[in-house]
Amino acid sequence: MVVVGGGDSALQEALVLAEFARQVHLAHRGAKFGARQHLVDRIAAHANISIHWRTRVEAVLGEQSVQAVRVLELDREAAGEIPCAGFFAYVGLEPACDFVPDAVLRDAGGFVLTDPKLQTAMAGVFAAGAVRSGYGGLLTHAVAEGIAAAKSASTLIRA
Repeated sequence: MVVVGGGDSALQEALVLAEFARQVHLAHRGAKFGARQHLVDRIAAHANISIHWRTRVEAVLGEQSVQAVRVLELDREAAGEIPCAGFFAYVGLEPACDFVPDAVLRDAGGFVLTDPKLQTAMAGVFAAGAVRSGYGGLLTHAVAEGIAAAKSASTLIRA
């Protein structure tokens, strides 16, 4: 699994996914998290969460489902790929999802469309929180959606 972001929601999602996935990659474009310290401490204590500092996601790769995420390491300007079966973006209050493949449908405002299980039109890509069409706007909604999406994604992990 790959989680993008450095705030509370991204770290909370990584912690939820870490309970189900063998490996969680947390990609953050910054050099430190903006999340609350207790979440940062919990992330640091998880052996199966890898942090990718100063890293920007360039593309989600895959034909019928997510297979990898193309990233750019900003300090070295080096491109690479992180193999994964699921992708979660927690990148702000506006739908910053230009890197998401065209197969992931959006509404007129640019927000990602999902089914009731929070999966997009592209298998293995889930959306929760501010990037998703229909998001309630509260952090508690984003957290609940993140948990629901993680549970939906766990069926991919077990498959």
